[in-house]
Amino acid sequence: MLAGLGLVVVLLSLNTWFAYHHIRQMHNDARMVDHTHNVINALESIISFAKDAETGQRGYIITGEPRYLVVYDSAVSSINEPVRALEQLTRDNPSQQARIPPLKNLITNRLKILEEALGVRKEKGFAAARDTILTDRGKIEMDDLRKQVDEMTSVERQLLAARSERSERTYRVALLTTIFADLFALAMVVAFILLLRRHLLARDKAAAAIHEQREMFRTTIASIGDAVMTTDTQGRVTYLNSVAQFLTGWKQEAAVGQPLETVFRILNEETRASVANPVVKVLREGIVVGLANHTVLIARDGTERPVDDSAAPIRDPKGKVSGVVMVFRDVTERRRAESALRASEERLRLQAQELEQQLIASGRLVSLGEITASMAHEFNNPLGIIMGFAQDFLSDTDPSNPQYQGLRIIDEEAKRCQKIIQELLDFARPRRADFSLTDIQQTVEKTLKLVANHLYKQKIAVDNLVDENLPQIQADSQQLEQVLINLYLNAIDAMPEGGQLTIGAKVQESDGTTAPMLVITVADTGFGIEEKDLPRIFLPFFTARKTKGLGLGLSICERIVKNHGGDIAAKSHPGGGTTFSICLPLHQDGNSRKFVDPGNAAVETLGE
Repeated sequence: MLAGLGLVVVLLSLNTWFAYHHIRQMHNDARMVDHTHNVINALESIISFAKDAETGQRGYIITGEPRYLVVYDSAVSSINEPVRALEQLTRDNPSQQARIPPLKNLITNRLKILEEALGVRKEKGFAAARDTILTDRGKIEMDDLRKQVDEMTSVERQLLAARSERSERTYRVALLTTIFADLFALAMVVAFILLLRRHLLARDKAAAAIHEQREMFRTTIASIGDAVMTTDTQGRVTYLNSVAQFLTGWKQEAAVGQPLETVFRILNEETRASVANPVVKVLREGIVVGLANHTVLIARDGTERPVDDSAAPIRDPKGKVSGVVMVFRDVTERRRAESALRASEERLRLQAQELEQQLIASGRLVSLGEITASMAHEFNNPLGIIMGFAQDFLSDTDPSNPQYQGLRIIDEEAKRCQKIIQELLDFARPRRADFSLTDIQQTVEKTLKLVANHLYKQKIAVDNLVDENLPQIQADSQQLEQVLINLYLNAIDAMPEGGQLTIGAKVQESDGTTAPMLVITVADTGFGIEEKDLPRIFLPFFTARKTKGLGLGLSICERIVKNHGGDIAAKSHPGGGTTFSICLPLHQDGNSRKFVDPGNAAVETLGE
């Protein structure tokens, strides 16, 4: 079989070489045929240009029309091109090269005679020119030129016939050689396949009995979903099914003959102490043995898996133990399910506690809203009167008067009370959002102008990093201004000694799981927020600064952002400043936004 295969390879190699040789020869023959055609074309062009020159000359002599000279001049100027081409094309043909000088002389003489006749026509008229033509000098020169060209053309046509015949012969030889080689190679391949088939059938027949006996055992063991290993009486591995190979990391070939402790390494999951090999006890006592709980299997690559295991003796027909079969399974998913169940129970417990707290807070907020709504008018009227009188007294009192400072404090505290009432009203009864196309860049610039005086007084530098050409989004511009101004004022309060306020805005592209968003950031270099307070800053009435406000500002900001379909988050650490990030959707349906009041007492659909 090897000799036959080698012969086929050699034959195919020779066929390839012959094919390459003949194809190359056919290419050269075709090139030479084209070359001969080009020589013949050049010779025919010489005669054609000579005839054109003669035609133009005769037309001018007969009619005296200058337009015939155009044909004559064109033919005279072009006749040298095929002569030069002829010189290049016949460089490989000495006999043709020898005919070119006489050809040039004949062309020169013919053109000279034509030129003389034209000169006579121009100087002496038609009759004199006719007499010149009737001398037959031009005819004799033209006949000699034709004869010379015909001789050269005849030579080229002979070459063309010989080269075409050789090209055809080369093609026939190549075709016959290829067909013969292919048929012979095909016959050899068929013979090789027949020999190989006979050999394989003989081998399969010899192995059929052994295969049939082993197949039943392997099929039974392989179909078991658990891992199965067997050992001999010395505790050496004799077989692993595919599941056991996967769990232990040992292939059948590498594991056979190895001590069980090497392939099946087990430890106590909690103490990391080695666990006694169950095969030893099975061989010693001849009973079924199971593993203790919390046992982990260390695979060959170091992977750890919790397993359950049992080992049983293999007995021969006489009842003597001849080996051990061990069945074990990976209980990782069961452990994970148990852990997930415990975690789920704990999560549900915490959610129940959180829901209970939310319900309590919800009841308080509803009550707060009712109280605030009923008392707002009663508080605002006397506050308005107090602020009016305080401002009147301030305008009438000289700043140097000792009472001026007290009046100013009354005015500021009255304004502070009015602001607290307004915050309570905004939180308890939020304003209906009016969504429209909003330019974030203009919104940022407008809000910065509103707090410019505060920034100047506290020596706070502003860095505006808002990207240009941001797309417009559907939003309530007044509510977004309220959010930004609230964040600016918080940042200003956090930098009493001055600092840096940085505002940025950019488009965050989709990552495949979330839609594209517009991200606005407000960062300061102030004293930051304590880590323990950071998770609670958006809760109503929470404030780290006990002397300022009710702690509703950030809660209102969060509610506005969420009503826009977005999210707000903060990053901070003490002494390192604070950064607030507002994520707003680029595209949203105005009819699908919903608004939730602080007490979860009502849901109002916006944009309808």
